Amino acid sequence: MAMTQRYTLGIDMGASSVKVVALRTGAAAAEGAGAGSAPAVLWSARRPHYGDSVACLRDLLAGMPAALAPEGCSGIAATGSGAGTLAEAGAALPVLEDVPAIASGAQILAPEARSVIEIGGQNAYCVCRLAAAVPEFAMNESCASGTGSFFEDQMTRLGLRIEDFSALVERAEGHEVPRISGRCAVFAKTDIIHRQQEGVPVEDILLGLCYAMVKSYKALIVRGLPVEAPVALSGGVLLNAGVVRAMREVFKLGEDGLIAREESLFFQAAGAALHASKLAAAGSGAATLNALRSVLDHPRSQAGELPRLAPLPNGGYRPGEGFAVLPREDWERDPLTGRIPVFLGIDVGSTSTDLVLLDPRGRVLNAQYLRTGGDARRAVREGLASLAARLGSEVQVRAVATTGSGRSLIGKLVGADTVVDEITCQAAGAAHADPQVDTVFEIGGQDSKFIALTGGQVSDFQMNKVCAAGTGSFIEEQAARLAIPLAEYGPLALSSEAPVDLGERCTVFVESAISAALSAGAAKRDVAAGLALSIVRNYLHRVVGGKRVGSHIVLQGGVAYNPAIVEAFRSFYPDALTVSPNFAISGAVGAALMAADAAAKPGFELTAFKGFDLSGTTAAARGVDEHAVALNRAFYKKTEELFLEGYTGKIDPAKKTVGIPRCLMLHRLFPLANAYFSRLGYNVLLSPDTTEEQVRLAQENARGETCYPVKLIYGHMAWLAEREPDYIFMPSLHTIRHASSRVAHNYACPYMQTAPRLVADALCLERRGIELLNPLLDMDFGQEAMAQALLGLGERLGHTRQEAAVAMMAGGFAVTSFGEKTEALGDELLGSLAPGERVLVLITRNYGISDGALNMGIPEILLDRGQKVITLGHLHAHDIDVSADHPGICWPFGQHILSGAKMVRRDSRLFAVYLTNHGCGPDTMLDKLFAEEMGEKPYLTIECDEHFSRVGVITRVEAFLNALAHLSEEDAMRVSSPAGVGADAAAADVVSGPSYVHRDAAGGVARAAGAAGADCAAPSMALSVIPEGGEALDPAVPVAVPRVGAYGDLAAAWLRARGFDARAIPLDAVALEAGRTATSTKEYGSFTAFLGAALVAEQAAGPGPLSLALPATCGAEADNQYDRVVRAVLRQRGHGDVAIAAPRFEVLPWELNRRLGAGAASELFGVLLAGDAAYALPVSRRAGFVRACVEQLVAGGASSLDVPRIARLVAESAGGDAPDAVKRLALVGEWPWVYVDELTGELWDEVAQRGYRLERMPLSEFFWMMWQDEWEQDSSQGSRSGVKGMPWEPGTQAGVAAAPASTPSDAVPAVEVPADPFAVPADELADRAALLDAFRCQMAALSTALENVLGAGSSSFAVNPGELIAAADAGIPRFRGAGARYRFAKVALERLRSAGVVTVASMYENVDTILRLKADNDEAWEDIERGGAAGAPVLRLAFDGTLDTSNIEKLRSYLYYI
Repeated sequence: MAMTQRYTLGIDMGASSVKVVALRTGAAAAEGAGAGSAPAVLWSARRPHYGDSVACLRDLLAGMPAALAPEGCSGIAATGSGAGTLAEAGAALPVLEDVPAIASGAQILAPEARSVIEIGGQNAYCVCRLAAAVPEFAMNESCASGTGSFFEDQMTRLGLRIEDFSALVERAEGHEVPRISGRCAVFAKTDIIHRQQEGVPVEDILLGLCYAMVKSYKALIVRGLPVEAPVALSGGVLLNAGVVRAMREVFKLGEDGLIAREESLFFQAAGAALHASKLAAAGSGAATLNALRSVLDHPRSQAGELPRLAPLPNGGYRPGEGFAVLPREDWERDPLTGRIPVFLGIDVGSTSTDLVLLDPRGRVLNAQYLRTGGDARRAVREGLASLAARLGSEVQVRAVATTGSGRSLIGKLVGADTVVDEITCQAAGAAHADPQVDTVFEIGGQDSKFIALTGGQVSDFQMNKVCAAGTGSFIEEQAARLAIPLAEYGPLALSSEAPVDLGERCTVFVESAISAALSAGAAKRDVAAGLALSIVRNYLHRVVGGKRVGSHIVLQGGVAYNPAIVEAFRSFYPDALTVSPNFAISGAVGAALMAADAAAKPGFELTAFKGFDLSGTTAAARGVDEHAVALNRAFYKKTEELFLEGYTGKIDPAKKTVGIPRCLMLHRLFPLANAYFSRLGYNVLLSPDTTEEQVRLAQENARGETCYPVKLIYGHMAWLAEREPDYIFMPSLHTIRHASSRVAHNYACPYMQTAPRLVADALCLERRGIELLNPLLDMDFGQEAMAQALLGLGERLGHTRQEAAVAMMAGGFAVTSFGEKTEALGDELLGSLAPGERVLVLITRNYGISDGALNMGIPEILLDRGQKVITLGHLHAHDIDVSADHPGICWPFGQHILSGAKMVRRDSRLFAVYLTNHGCGPDTMLDKLFAEEMGEKPYLTIECDEHFSRVGVITRVEAFLNALAHLSEEDAMRVSSPAGVGADAAAADVVSGPSYVHRDAAGGVARAAGAAGADCAAPSMALSVIPEGGEALDPAVPVAVPRVGAYGDLAAAWLRARGFDARAIPLDAVALEAGRTATSTKEYGSFTAFLGAALVAEQAAGPGPLSLALPATCGAEADNQYDRVVRAVLRQRGHGDVAIAAPRFEVLPWELNRRLGAGAASELFGVLLAGDAAYALPVSRRAGFVRACVEQLVAGGASSLDVPRIARLVAESAGGDAPDAVKRLALVGEWPWVYVDELTGELWDEVAQRGYRLERMPLSEFFWMMWQDEWEQDSSQGSRSGVKGMPWEPGTQAGVAAAPASTPSDAVPAVEVPADPFAVPADELADRAALLDAFRCQMAALSTALENVLGAGSSSFAVNPGELIAAADAGIPRFRGAGARYRFAKVALERLRSAGVVTVASMYENVDTILRLKADNDEAWEDIERGGAAGAPVLRLAFDGTLDTSNIEKLRSYLYYI
């Protein structure tokens, strides 16, 4: 009788498929064995699960070979993102985290591999150093751009099957891979459309997608990880020939460097089987195969535990045909010709192409709907042929208009009389359907649009930007995955009584929620209803955002075919929303109306239409005045000529060469640098304006989710490095003070302070023999700071101080001349304007103005359309003082942008085109302030990023120009008036918003704050000013304090002890939901939480007065303006009277003592220490301790929480029992995420369950170091000059850099230096130093007390706070923003003290990105110098206010290893 084969089973429950591996028992001993060993894998199988992973696993196990008898199974283990569904079904299986499973499986199936790249449907991983005890790893966060689902989405958009991807890519010619954005599915889509219109073969487009995804994966996930060959590729993408090719090229892997075998698909399942084998060998209880099969046959439903929403209303909506055609008997023929005069509208979209014929009364005679299928020309020809066959002899086409993403291409093809953007056409179609319409919601297959109308004309609009989850194609894709026919989707969803809450995030994570819900037993009807609500919530929060929604809403677009979507919209706007009778063809109807308008204009004679067969010839195009366009373009290019004045680019081999990257501030400072280095005798090599070459190099070398301007630094520096200069010059800018600034510290953005060094280190410039010249410019100290920096640089290069001074004079003269001549150009243009003539002002930072890639060619687009264009640099905006309205704004560029807004706002000839950058922290606040400055005056905002296509940009530009064309001169004067519409009208104009009734079925927030927010322009010129430091608290007015963990309750109690009516308000899911109603997708999650808490508090306060205590900083991060933007949002909602107390954190002790009296700062520091002590206690004892502290404050007064009393309360709360010794895990980061467990989904429960003690950074220590840094800066500031303004600002009267406008001489003029008005007196500095020293002593005393009471290692304080300062000075000296120096230093010290360190921050927080990039570079250097990282491993988590399962998986895998 044959012996029973012994084996273990590993089950990988993936996002889209289930995989099973049977591993021979004892295979663990064979792990890593040679190629001659017997194969360890006995059987493997995989199958897509289509949302029902439990049933799929049941079927797979039923197909196991007979040789694998159930009694031979020694153990079973599970892994994968869906492993939890087995436990929910009732199967008690051990679960192995994803990363350990991948690493273990790779050692079995690809033992030669040293790294693994796994890209699955929803998760992507990189695992390096497989042989190490603790491999290094990373995985994707909230974006799907580096995952397999990215391909599936794009194939759906192209109308192709994912199964055919690889075969198509193999046919690609691939001579030049087309560049397509990999940042986001939406950006990729627009690039695909553009490439199709260029005639690029679909095979090459698909290959471009492969390279885009791999480059995105490398930049966002791999970052600085040490990827060593051979690399094993795993996940479904390894079956894609294009991805394999891209992997080899992007990662520079030779033929033997990449392992892409089909068995690599089973890494995770094999790793789980090995885990089961180890558990069986250790004698751990193992589940039997028969028991598992029994559970799978009768799974336990967990559907009742899923989050639910209120059911959809059912108003009996029936979509019908989607358009209303006039009956033939009512057609009106021309009595002379006997034919029917018609206007043809053609809407060419990425998904569908619509053709409509309207009669002169605007009635639809016929319509044609076709799938575009990636070939717009073919679709239009077919549509015209169909119309001709049915109506060609009966109609006479009077005029033709085209719209949609392919409007220009098709306009030329058919001979259109006018080509109109789709926003204008959708608005026209809506106004035709409902003359009272003031709001249009339009959701097409790939695009979503919000349009506001006034008097039938577009007054505001927005299109989807970052996320595709609010578009029509998404619901089609999900319906197909759920096997629900589209015709049945609506009735099925409307039958749901308890829709599942699927969230409102990126498509890939909504898909994950769908899979999880189905696996838990949710009915398809409940999932379908939840998906409809998810689509609508995505649209309202990510497209509409903070825009004003009116009272007459018209819904248009193909989604109106789905009754569930319509009813989901009506659940938010029950009375205001109607569906257009022509919703399916609304864009084409609008185009036909635009054709009729064109035909009615004076001078129109005959249509240019080529006929239904396109055989005719077109009339001469009616366009702009080409001579005027040429003159405007020549004027605009003069600034570039001034910028390059004196630059030759010639290289003398006998001289050393200084390379200068055309990036960031060097777009302004290049004239200075060119003159300086040329005078010193160097060649100067300037990188060119960004081309495809710089973009390619940036994509190859960039790391992390930076803004595009920073990403391009990699490309420009790499371009220069390839030319091997001796030096690359790029200064770091710490502070920049403009002449009009009234702020004590004027910080450059976080990236400007750090990026040059970070990029240079990432490119290993010094190891390549290229020295980075990177002076730190601290220009708060006046012009002499610039002088000292340049003099020091000259001496470092071996020149005398006199030589350097002469060169510096030349540089100062050049840059001042550049600024003066640029402003003179602006004066010249404005002085030449005829009455009623208008100018567009491009407002952004100087690099966005100058770089064609950063501004996406918008200046050229505007000039091509006959517009006069100037930039912010042409205006005398530096002369404007914004401090009265924005007293705390610290960003010099922000000050300049807002001063430009003030100038444009008040000049009826000027209209703004405001460019922002995706991923820019300051921009997330500035765009709200800009909107408030502009009031009612229309302006265009475009968020620029790295996508190639300009299709969406052109649509926005043309819609804006059309809106301006309909703005009368009288209205232009009115909206430019300083009085605006008046304060009375502003107060009465309270913005309406939807009822948010879908928090949960049981109630939750029945009506959170409405959808209008800071994006909506302020109705009057009165701004939402907050005095610097915030408004004073009134004891008679209730004050709401955000509950930042234990500190919030304690701070509220302290204020009560001081006589204020203070209460803590939660920072939780309810606050986040409220905050999202007034934000887009780009704000930091911390801001969304604080804003939401403020909105909830205001709502709870009712009509009575209210004060808010909010965080604010002096630093360079977005939190510099949190309080100001919250005020703007409240004002938009009619609550501008809410007082906001927001003293800047950096000066909090001195401000408290000034406002509340001596001793207030010490009292608050005691409160902070009590909060720190609370987090040293076990979770079970924390609440009791906080209550005891609150009682102490109430009974003993505001000053009663000193260190001895805190220590006694700790001992009483601990009960005298010291905790068992456990491993220590440090938590450091952006402070709200460190302490507010409601925001992180109670993630840290995992830490305690795994036997670790979580040591959170002490908030008192965080603040102490911030105050110490501020004291250091103030101490050095005392001797600085009061000369303000930069060398490029005309009129600055002192400083060697601002020399007279004459040829520089060898003499260095003496400068009389006035006193600095911001200097802190010496006696006050001494008092502050004494207070900080007292705080340091209190921290040390509490640390000792905690160790004595709770045991060794229980204190999270640094042993010596001075070490924090030293570590920060060594790593990121003089940096200011979001406590970055403390966070960097604390991580460095805790790596030497703890078993592990976890950092947390808002997603896209600039400081977090900088700290990650710095860590990547440091760890790479450690690899080189020491052969491995020094200290404990660091896990970096980012949060966006939604519960991200990837963070849970990262934490679990991390804890498994450490």
